[in-house]
Amino acid sequence: MTDSDILTRLAVREDVARLLSLLPQISSRSGSLPTKTLGIKESTIIFDKISALKNVHIVVAESADELVAALTIAVIPNLTYEGRPWAIIENVVVARSQRRKGVGKRIMEFAFDLAAENGCYKVQLLSGPNDDHVGFYRRVGLTDGTSRGFKKYFVER
Repeated sequence: MTDSDILTRLAVREDVARLLSLLPQISSRSGSLPTKTLGIKESTIIFDKISALKNVHIVVAESADELVAALTIAVIPNLTYEGRPWAIIENVVVARSQRRKGVGKRIMEFAFDLAAENGCYKVQLLSGPNDDHVGFYRRVGLTDGTSRGFKKYFVER
């Protein structure tokens, strides 16, 4: 696979089944919720809800009719920074067979461009302490900074 073999684009409804095959390859960390997906019917309903939100996008990278990476980016309206929005990236996944081949960089650059086109003043992403992930995010231009990320999971009962 060469860099020119990769098409990076916004996901469409017809991608849902292939997304369901790719998404379980997200690395789960100790203490996080397990990566579970729903069936095609339920997932298509959720995809349609996401698509109806004009400020939330699923980005995919495709090679040879196979989805090899995906992420979700949300652009959040903002009352500070002169009204400039900010973006958050979540659910970054690259197919295990395609890691360390530039696919992750391509999909992140697409997301950064999307944020810039929407006038965002920053993009933010939470990551666990895995050195491979942290190193990758640094290489694509994200900085650790001095901020701290906090989260709370709501577990099914």
